[in-house]
Amino acid sequence: MERLLLRKQLPSLRANDYPTFFRWYVPIRLTVVSRSAGHVSEATLNEIELLLEGFRKSANFDAKMVDYGPETNVLLIVGEDPRNDIWYYAEQIEKAANNPNALSVLMEQAQPGSIPCYRSWRFVEGVVEGAILYAPTPSQDGPLSQKCIASNFAVLVGLIGTPPDGDSVTNINNKEIMFTKGDEAALRVLYDKAFHPNMTMEAIERTVEQVISQ
Repeated sequence: MERLLLRKQLPSLRANDYPTFFRWYVPIRLTVVSRSAGHVSEATLNEIELLLEGFRKSANFDAKMVDYGPETNVLLIVGEDPRNDIWYYAEQIEKAANNPNALSVLMEQAQPGSIPCYRSWRFVEGVVEGAILYAPTPSQDGPLSQKCIASNFAVLVGLIGTPPDGDSVTNINNKEIMFTKGDEAALRVLYDKAFHPNMTMEAIERTVEQVISQ
């Protein structure tokens, strides 16, 4: 992954500076696990599939749910007891994240009293190394569970968090749990094949205008 930053987000960016991209270059293979009673609800699976479908449609990118296995590179844990859930899936976390620090990062986030919505991922030199997401079960907190899954996935695929009034599913202060029109446009731009590393800001802005106008 590499992150795309627009000029308004980096006011000090000079004309010859090179922004970076944050996007996936390998197929996303997402596995959902839970050790809670009833496991993962059908509604949760449907929500995730709709997010994946929205991402595929906007970005024209390969992303789907799979059973846990060697190809899993995004592990979503849905649970009721964050610290114990994270420890329970320690082995799967290590393998899916391909990051020796993933477990400690998640445990550090999962402090008593914290909002049970966590994420950890690693990317090196533009190559994704895997990701771990955590969300509460719908039975524990339905709206939070939906919002957590949606916003974490959106940030994971490259959408940048926005101010409280931002038109994006990443805005934690609204109730959106699916990509907004603004999100869809941003994904269409971000995953367009015209973009490549080491583009100047001027080239990025010209290409954004071309993609959006299509």
